[in-house]
Amino acid sequence: MSSLAIHHLDHEEKRRLFTYLRKALRPGGLLVVADIVLPTTDEALRIAAEEWDAAVRDRSRELRGDLSVFDKFQELEWNLFLDPAGDPAEKPSSLFDQLHWFAEAGFRNVDVHWMR
Repeated sequence: MSSLAIHHLDHEEKRRLFTYLRKALRPGGLLVVADIVLPTTDEALRIAAEEWDAAVRDRSRELRGDLSVFDKFQELEWNLFLDPAGDPAEKPSSLFDQLHWFAEAGFRNVDVHWMR
């Protein structure tokens, strides 16, 4: 299981990781990845940015009853969909590329089970 880690690797590092993980899995094992993917069009980037802002705004209200968490999120410019090239530590790849790299590494039944 990996959550919000793989998007810090560049394309080639992701490909090598997927190959390593496939070889490391026991027969019948599976890999679950929950991570950020890079939308491939400007419209999709805009939608992703709006959705992420909305999710953080909602969570801020749930946690604090106000927008203080969202305000900090905005202050720190953590919505990478507003400027995907802005932070060199953030290296999301497209969903299509990642699904291809999983298949290329030998994973079977590669799929997206949940996306928001």
